Amino acid sequence: MRRSFTDWDNILSKYMLQSVMSRASNAGQLAKSRKLPTKSIPVSSNLLK
Repeated sequence: MRRSFTDWDNILSKYMLQSVMSRASNAGQLAKSRKLPTKSIPVSSNLLK
């Protein structure tokens, strides 16, 4: 079975989005557990904008 490039792009984009969002959520939970200001994590704040 062969997939078109667009199908692979969709799969990769979804996978990357999930991994980035999971990293951001993990960073947010880490900041909450350490009671750090959210400004110390620029990546998650940029994703939320």
